Amino acid sequence: MATPTPNFQHIGKGEFRAVYEPAEDTFLFLDALEKEKELLLGLGPLLCLEIGSGSGVVITFLGQLLKSQQPLMMATDLSCVAARATQNHSSV
Repeated sequence: MATPTPNFQHIGKGEFRAVYEPAEDTFLFLDALEKEKELLLGLGPLLCLEIGSGSGVVITFLGQLLKSQQPLMMATDLSCVAARATQNHSSV
């Protein structure tokens, strides 16, 4: 069963208008992560860190993929607005 892409409809609007909107590179990365899901689960990560999280779509997607293992998911971004966008995703 395919992992759904996190909802990012709020990105590019209102408070989040300056946050990087997911584009082809984001979706290519999500596809690669999903393709390697079994490998990632086999590694049993305890911590996942995304540097430059932007919209938060990638770290949220990875969290969905690894949900059964419950690793600590962390993300950082220089932009406070992007950090809030990531936090907004993580609470979904």
